[in-house]
Amino acid sequence: MIEVHAHDACVMRVKNKSKIWLLILSFVLVFPRESVAGVATIFEGLNFVTYQSHDSLNGFYYARSGIFSCGFLFVGVLSSPQKNADSVNLVRVKTFDFVPHVPAYTYDKRDPRSDIDGTVYVAPGSISLKTDSPHAGCQSAAGMFDAPPGERGASVFAEVGKLPASGIFVVGKKAFFYRIENEVKTKEYLLPGSFVLATKKKKGFSFVRYVDPDSQIDDDDPKRVVSGWIRTSSLVNPFPLKGKQ
Repeated sequence: MIEVHAHDACVMRVKNKSKIWLLILSFVLVFPRESVAGVATIFEGLNFVTYQSHDSLNGFYYARSGIFSCGFLFVGVLSSPQKNADSVNLVRVKTFDFVPHVPAYTYDKRDPRSDIDGTVYVAPGSISLKTDSPHAGCQSAAGMFDAPPGERGASVFAEVGKLPASGIFVVGKKAFFYRIENEVKTKEYLLPGSFVLATKKKKGFSFVRYVDPDSQIDDDDPKRVVSGWIRTSSLVNPFPLKGKQ
């Protein structure tokens, strides 16, 4: 979904917790908190990302493994979570996806067949998600979300840090990376349908973080996690407007 070279975009190499912490620290130093709307959480499973703003919890998961792929977004409300016997917060969420090969990424254009309720389990230092029924492709090596934490088959993601962010978006049209200092377009770009985390907006551009969904790429490969400036007009908010979810 992307063609990127290290000399043209800010490439983030993530192999272990220490490298991820250095990455998060660099984001915090460059992007002050007052310029963003919420907080994103990064996990050891790079394909899983959450974003919290006020009482809203948004997130996505997308991974490929060989011929299999598993991907969806989710949205929930944190205002009144329940707790289980282990004092883990239980947040009911709606998971969804879009019609394949159709470049329409607003919530009202989602694929109605992909609407599946689920539960997010928020524990100190980790998070897990179980869907009430499986998404297409999500009973494979690409991902499984059919069991709660503590049971066989559960997917639990360890938290490695948080960073200020402005939201999770879907790339709505081919989006080239730019050198922001002189607004020069590079040869590298993201394709429509890519899930990204935006961490900063400036002069009509957004600084985004993209994770290649191919789980067979090593975490320290420059192609795995890429960041850079793209035009904000290329981004689409895939989540329901507040009060309409």
